[in-house]
Amino acid sequence: MREKILNNKTVLFIGLKNCKNSSRALNFLESLGCNVTPVLNRSRSEAIDKRVLNYKGDFIFSYRCYWRIPIEVINRTRIAAINFHPGTPDYPGSGTFSWALYNKNETFGVTVHLMNEKIDNGEILNVYRFKIDENYDLKKLINVTYEFSLEAFITFVSELNDKSFKDLKIFLKG
Repeated sequence: MREKILNNKTVLFIGLKNCKNSSRALNFLESLGCNVTPVLNRSRSEAIDKRVLNYKGDFIFSYRCYWRIPIEVINRTRIAAINFHPGTPDYPGSGTFSWALYNKNETFGVTVHLMNEKIDNGEILNVYRFKIDENYDLKKLINVTYEFSLEAFITFVSELNDKSFKDLKIFLKG
């Protein structure tokens, strides 16, 4: 039986402090046998944690992160730096929820992409979508998206974990 990709890999997990889904995503990574360095941020105004700036390892998973990760950190990541953006590719950055409602989009979702020097700009690995109910207001869309983000995270990471390194050419650098 082939060893799972994430088993014994070093992972920097960036999530949101006091967020139940960040905790669940972190626990999921640990259950897969990852050697996880968890960094939980609180707000946009919080200075970037030194553990992020000094990180050198196999993967970065940015789940709920307000920081722009420096390109030097991304480049030191051996396999992949992956962001889970709460929004579709139509709406990178902030304000994504409001734009989807303003434009009366029928669907919304989570974009999983490789990280680069720009915000929400890297190569898209997958987009997970759900239907927007016509009765959703901003608060409801945000809450549904955050719940859906955990599902997308677990699905994507599970699929990643089942691949061989040969199958991961898209993630490999160089």
